[in-house]
Amino acid sequence: MTAKRAYIWGPISSFSGPLIASLLHKGWHVHLPVKSALHFALSPLDLRSYAQASLEQALGGRDQYKAFQDRLRFLDTSETIKGITYDALIFCGLPPNFDESRVSRASWAVSDFMNIAKKHRGTPVFITSSLWGAIQKDGVVPEEIECERRKAKSQYEGVCQLYENKLLKGLSEQESIWYLMRLPLICGSTKNGETISFSGLYKLFENITNQTHINNSSTLKLNYNPDSTLWFLPVDVATHVFWQWLEDYNRPRICNLVSTQATLNQEWLQQLAKAIGLDSVSESQEDIYTVPKDLRSMLNDNILVKTRGLFEVMGRYQQPPTILDEKYFSRLITYAKTKNWGKVWPANTKESLETIEQMACDYFQNFLPQHIDASIFEHSIGNLGALSFYLDNNSDFSWSFKLVGNIVVCSKEITGSSVSKIIRFKMTSRTAADLIRKKISLERALLLQQLQVEGNPGIVFKALALWKQILQDHPYPNKKIASDTKDPITSK
Repeated sequence: MTAKRAYIWGPISSFSGPLIASLLHKGWHVHLPVKSALHFALSPLDLRSYAQASLEQALGGRDQYKAFQDRLRFLDTSETIKGITYDALIFCGLPPNFDESRVSRASWAVSDFMNIAKKHRGTPVFITSSLWGAIQKDGVVPEEIECERRKAKSQYEGVCQLYENKLLKGLSEQESIWYLMRLPLICGSTKNGETISFSGLYKLFENITNQTHINNSSTLKLNYNPDSTLWFLPVDVATHVFWQWLEDYNRPRICNLVSTQATLNQEWLQQLAKAIGLDSVSESQEDIYTVPKDLRSMLNDNILVKTRGLFEVMGRYQQPPTILDEKYFSRLITYAKTKNWGKVWPANTKESLETIEQMACDYFQNFLPQHIDASIFEHSIGNLGALSFYLDNNSDFSWSFKLVGNIVVCSKEITGSSVSKIIRFKMTSRTAADLIRKKISLERALLLQQLQVEGNPGIVFKALALWKQILQDHPYPNKKIASDTKDPITSK
């Protein structure tokens, strides 16, 4: 069976990056236009180096990228490969979040994309637009394409309107076959909070999280409209539904992709407040948070979205309701902290050996025992096996895990004659700190001999896979380690 091919136009954004990764995982081949280093025009496209780095992140690392790179082709700005027939031309020229790079240049991409669509006339065109591009005078986003848009209330909304009008006019003049999906703002994955762009709502999350440690108040006081809805969606839900819509030959022509469980601002902000450790949220005319102007406008704007097409899509693809609760926001914030909210860590910050040791000890003593699932441990190590970690060849820095009944028990040393298969991980405290903060992968640590593994050859690889899964599924929070970190095994 011939693999399907997609030509995706636009910068790598919070949506298009994960979408490309999802299509590659589904067996699609993807061709992506990029600008060369010698292209000095204010192009809406990315340089190849930046696009590749973003896709590596979306795919889960360089190893994953290498596994899929034979399905991915980077092309020049207006280039396509002769003789290639595409199954879809996907236009992602406008990043869905208002503060992502190249948003202001989105409408410039239309004329360039039209040349591509003209070369491949007959290939269906899939447009990712924005809800904020089609708001009518009555504040409703329709499912019909022709609507009288209201006067833009923000620069972002104005860009969206210009972009959508220009694009649809050009496609109609070419008599192209096109489909339109309007996207809300995009947030992190429901599974682990991952994102490749800390834009949109993350500016609000970061400010609230940082200010919480400064103020003693237990209430989040924010300038917002509690009875309106700010439309946003987790990235994994958005990309999955888009892929199903792409594969469906009976797809609706226009779909407003929003959550089927739309929550008012007062509802989802309440869950966010709980995730940060506050008791409640209340409306205030003024607040202390530095929020981008466009986001502040969205928090106070009362927008309704017609969702008839959405319910048809969700029913056809059996997409479960999206739950935006306290656990979801906790995952978003935990992941964002581990990545320093998308900011580069200060180069002049030198961590003392004492801080490194405290971090490693906190991970193995307090964090790891709470996140080792007994069923996964049994499948990997078994009832007669144990997993041990040794730091700096110091007996004071050693921890062992074994299964006792249905519980994984952590102890300072392995006891009992029933344990016959032991896997030992030996490393320095600095290596351990780099691993738990994802500054280095397990594979690279082994290759550079920063990590040594000893034990039964039959379960060594299973033990490595187990720890790798824990590192991926349960990122260690970037928190300040107290100087009096206690051992929960010996202290009660």
